[in-house]
Amino acid sequence: MRNKIAFILLMTVFVLCGMGQDLSAATPIRLSLLPGISIPEDNVVIGIDLGLIADSVSEVNGIQVSWLYSGTERLTGIQLGVVNISNTATGIQWGLYNQSQSFVGIQIGLINVTDTLHGFQIGLINIIRTGSPFPFMVFINGNF
Repeated sequence: MRNKIAFILLMTVFVLCGMGQDLSAATPIRLSLLPGISIPEDNVVIGIDLGLIADSVSEVNGIQVSWLYSGTERLTGIQLGVVNISNTATGIQWGLYNQSQSFVGIQIGLINVTDTLHGFQIGLINIIRTGSPFPFMVFINGNF
């Protein structure tokens, strides 16, 4: 039963992230060893972006997972890795170190850093650089 619910939630994320996107310029699955070494070489992913060691792409709508480093200019969905960096993100960043310029959603990690936040940060060190009454908090921080 849990597997079915997880599958339905995952498919819902894919469908919602892909709505309104030009699918001709994107790939549904991208596999990379390091930034610049990927199959296919597309820079827009609507689906799953899997980095074996590290991964960097311009846009992800779906899930970006990498063992060491996940990086993107624009994220809509979930970003998982030891280090996660994005310029603009909507969704979830989950790793030891998460960084974004503009973030909407939840950052979960040891260290979470963002310039602007509309959502929550959960971790040991949580930093919101601008627009928050609490620019630094331990364990949990939020701004709306």
